[in-house]
Amino acid sequence: MGRFWVMALCSAAVAANLSGDVSGPELLSEVAARSQIRESQLLKYSAVRIYEVKNSAGRVQGRSKVLVRYDWPNPKEFKILEEEGSHAIENMVFHPLMQHEERASTGEERENSAIVPANYDVQLTGEEELDGRRCYVLTARPRRQDKDLFEGTIWVDAEDLAVVQIEGQPAKNPSFWVRNVHFVRSYRKIGGYWLPRQDTSVSDVRLFGRRTLTIQYEDYALGEEAKR
Repeated sequence: MGRFWVMALCSAAVAANLSGDVSGPELLSEVAARSQIRESQLLKYSAVRIYEVKNSAGRVQGRSKVLVRYDWPNPKEFKILEEEGSHAIENMVFHPLMQHEERASTGEERENSAIVPANYDVQLTGEEELDGRRCYVLTARPRRQDKDLFEGTIWVDAEDLAVVQIEGQPAKNPSFWVRNVHFVRSYRKIGGYWLPRQDTSVSDVRLFGRRTLTIQYEDYALGEEAKR
């Protein structure tokens, strides 16, 4: 319990420092600092994910249920529990996504994809209410053309100074076969941490038309409660 008191006090102190005319870069610096603190405390967790691809008619073409485990300093581990639908989608979409995230969960790739001032120029454009919580709204532009970065909008919880939603498009097209990608990622607060809730990505795939990829994040278990 002690660390959550510390987190609450830090959030209050940072919020006080942000009163008045705060700039977008200053806000993002504080958000990055708070994120680093949370990551240093959440060293072990597990979650169940549901990966799903639908075509333009809304028909499910592929679905995978996966157990994800993280135990610092090791990379994330992915255990496939169920798969149904197209094997092509499993092999060309779901499995590469997991492999990329496994590589990016530690080391330089993780730093290169983080929402931090080194990777983004941001501007504070106002405030909005999101899921009943007051949020700062930032517009973000990547500092380099990189498929792991994005251009779009970031919503930051005004109390916790945590990212609660991002929306936009990749800074660089991820593949010759994919274009016009638009995504939304939302987060939810669990045990003092803001963790992914859902990803939705809509894209045009050459020769196949529009496809929608969703990833649902369920059954989080933190610390020693993490599933094996």
